[in-house]
Amino acid sequence: MDDRPENNENLAFDIERRGIHISYALTTGLALTLLERNKYLAVISDMGRKEGQREGFRLLDLMRARGDSTPLFFYAGLSATALLDEALLHDAQGSTNNSTELLRLLDDLVAEAS
Repeated sequence: MDDRPENNENLAFDIERRGIHISYALTTGLALTLLERNKYLAVISDMGRKEGQREGFRLLDLMRARGDSTPLFFYAGLSATALLDEALLHDAQGSTNNSTELLRLLDDLVAEAS
């Protein structure tokens, strides 16, 4: 989930090349609707969107409040260490600002699901 998916075209290509289908949601509301209607391997979310600078945490908190345990990873340009600490408190599975690390986290999820 990113309000500017064009910023992540290369990453999206690498994810789809792994056989993982991507759905895009530009708002928290749309993301929640898609999660209600579909099953996903994971959610990848930016932190800040037009809705707010901490909207990623809001999405995660709303997901968990309704019992949605879909793994969520933050992919954000913020300091990875500071964001990771808070992300784990919100029940995220990880946080990174490095595309290679994000792909590794997704690969690990795929391996666990096999």
